[in-house]
Amino acid sequence: MPYYKASEVRALAKGQWHRILAALAPALEAAIKRAGRHVPCPVHGGKDGFRLFRDFDETGGGWCNTCGPRAEGFTVLMWVNRWSFREALEEVGKLLSAPLHQYPKEANVTAIKRPLPALKPLPAHPTAAVASPPAPVEPVTTAAAQPPEQAVVSSITAGKPWLEQVERDLKAQKERDAEYQKDLVRRTRELWESGTPPESSKALRAYLDARGLAMTLRSLDQGAVRFVSSCNYFDQDGNLLGKFPAMVAAISDKDGNFVSLHRTYLTKSGKKARLPSPEENSAKKMTPTPQGKSISGGGNSVDGLPPG
Repeated sequence: MPYYKASEVRALAKGQWHRILAALAPALEAAIKRAGRHVPCPVHGGKDGFRLFRDFDETGGGWCNTCGPRAEGFTVLMWVNRWSFREALEEVGKLLSAPLHQYPKEANVTAIKRPLPALKPLPAHPTAAVASPPAPVEPVTTAAAQPPEQAVVSSITAGKPWLEQVERDLKAQKERDAEYQKDLVRRTRELWESGTPPESSKALRAYLDARGLAMTLRSLDQGAVRFVSSCNYFDQDGNLLGKFPAMVAAISDKDGNFVSLHRTYLTKSGKKARLPSPEENSAKKMTPTPQGKSISGGGNSVDGLPPG
């Protein structure tokens, strides 16, 4: 029975998920147009319960506030269309003209009559011969694999003119992200170093007191949490909306290396700030993780200052 290899389809789909999801999951149109931003959930409804990841064109992944993350395009299609993995794989494979594979049928063996060789005397103590395991059956490929650039489905874009604007937006976003990454480590370090010890801030003290965490403040050291009196706040499009007081926590990777920062924006009186942004939980943000770094298995360290 013909089948698609997930690894091949995944490679062909990389960089094309905006077209694939537009073709196979029309319910995701709003999320595709606003990649990285919250939109109504196509499954649960509401106002802002779903978003596609900023890099969804590479991975196809997204996040439902109710169900949690969907790491790649196949699982997003399974979720929104109620498909099995096989159904999602087959639909994407067909769309991209991915190579089909099939296992060969058993070969017909025709007996050839030959004279039997003369029998040799048996050894004094015969031993049973160990049969060699059969050679593995290799699948037969019925079509040659295509490089990703040849798998572009231009007919999808032709039927959905709004995709042309999405492609322009994605290109501009990648350029902005590349520039941002160049200076990300330095700017994250500068933000951290601009902070002061947590006990120096009346706003932070009031924020923790209101949550019954006054004792926590006394146990904190500035290697774990600091207070920044004027912290930039950017919206999802990178526009500066203002400067606000913020509690800043250092995030380390699993080996304890400083990677990122978590910010909780506050008012001067110590309440969680009400910010001019449509994002859910907009008073809390993390700085982007530098390329090549990961916070998986990490967390907020209290062992000391981040390494210089």
